[in-house]
Amino acid sequence: MLHRKLSARHRVAANNLNFSLAILTESNDTVNMTTNLIRYLSIERLSTFVTLTGSQTEAIALHQETLRLGTLLMTVLAQIEITLRNAICEQLDSHFSGTAWLLAPPTSLVWAGTENFKIKDAEKNARRAIYSKLTQHQKRALDAIAFPSGIPASLSGKIGHKKIVASRQKSIAVSMGQIISQLTFFFWKRLYSTDYDQVLWQPLKRLFPNKQLKRADIAVQLETLYQCRNRIAHHEPVYGRRLIETIDAIDFFVANFDGVDADGDRSINKLLANDLALLKTSANSLQTKINSFKSVP
Repeated sequence: MLHRKLSARHRVAANNLNFSLAILTESNDTVNMTTNLIRYLSIERLSTFVTLTGSQTEAIALHQETLRLGTLLMTVLAQIEITLRNAICEQLDSHFSGTAWLLAPPTSLVWAGTENFKIKDAEKNARRAIYSKLTQHQKRALDAIAFPSGIPASLSGKIGHKKIVASRQKSIAVSMGQIISQLTFFFWKRLYSTDYDQVLWQPLKRLFPNKQLKRADIAVQLETLYQCRNRIAHHEPVYGRRLIETIDAIDFFVANFDGVDADGDRSINKLLANDLALLKTSANSLQTKINSFKSVP
């Protein structure tokens, strides 16, 4: 209870004190051996792990284990994101009788400011991705489209070159699939938010056929998956309560997404089964190790 009342500044100071005490309890050889590793990872990053373990070397080992767990988590989350994205697109293509719902939505579908920005940004990124793969000759060939009357003399120097590149990229045609691939998990989970309850819930609830599920039930679980994905993408550790909640959200997705095969097994489970089993084994191992430190007097 006392720790919760500490200010952020005092918590950092307390963690640094724990780190200093951990150094004092280890041999000189061990301290020398881990000095560079601490420099690489930073005292601030390791302080939480030192608090858990009471040891520099154990803190580094635990840090590395959380990173390895992160790769397993990302593997599973990536498959969920790809699956959800493609299923949503297929469902909305059918519901709106075509793919125009994204760039030219019907009057019933009005994108919120955030989604509108994300769509435009995805389109821009798709063009940028294509442009980056072109040869210099192919890039210059775009000038005929971008500047039919010739490149203005005013476009010179670094700033002028940036404007030329931007105009070239705008002239590149991109497919719907290329734009969709640039949209992130944030966009897809947002389609289950209250902002789209009246327009999109009807078609999108078919992806979670359990009639007892409400939109909010799905939105909460997708938010948990999204938050975890972002932490891993920024190399932040996932363990304890956050790890348990993430695995629960993955289990929710596997148990409720789409339909079952002829043998009664969830189709998504066949895609995720092996990677999910590895993840759960690793998660249990990590939690057991953390618990062992807590039990040390």
